[in-house]
Amino acid sequence: MFDQDMVPHGVALGMSISGLVCALVGLASPFWNVHVDGERWGLWRGCLPRGCQALWSTSVTDTLQAGRTLITIGLVGQILLTVLFVVFIVLKRDRRIIVGGIALSCVTACCSMFGPLLWLSSANLSVSWAFYVSYVSGILMAALGGVLLYIYKRDEV
Repeated sequence: MFDQDMVPHGVALGMSISGLVCALVGLASPFWNVHVDGERWGLWRGCLPRGCQALWSTSVTDTLQAGRTLITIGLVGQILLTVLFVVFIVLKRDRRIIVGGIALSCVTACCSMFGPLLWLSSANLSVSWAFYVSYVSGILMAALGGVLLYIYKRDEV
């Protein structure tokens, strides 16, 4: 049967998985910046019309490196948050897990949203779809924190 008490849990799990997928796609894609002549850049690879090459730490500015670091920390946080929430569902509502999830979603949202903004502040080309996909993952993590807070408050009785 359908349990209406589990609807927020399903919403939270869906947001967590969607945010994780967005973060993975954004992190792996070389389409953060695109230039009209076919040149495109991602967090880890730069591609010219004749081929792609890795972007090493020495070939990007400190601001871009900080953006990459925050985005990577955000991805790790999203993985941990998804695992934590699955554990919460399996362990039948241990409230300590939700408190940890709320705190982790706040940190993850900040990293996942400030990282792309740092990239944007140093980008000399127009941003492309992977930038927006990565930023959406941060928005989903912020909204997930709100859903987790709702679950925590609702089960407080």
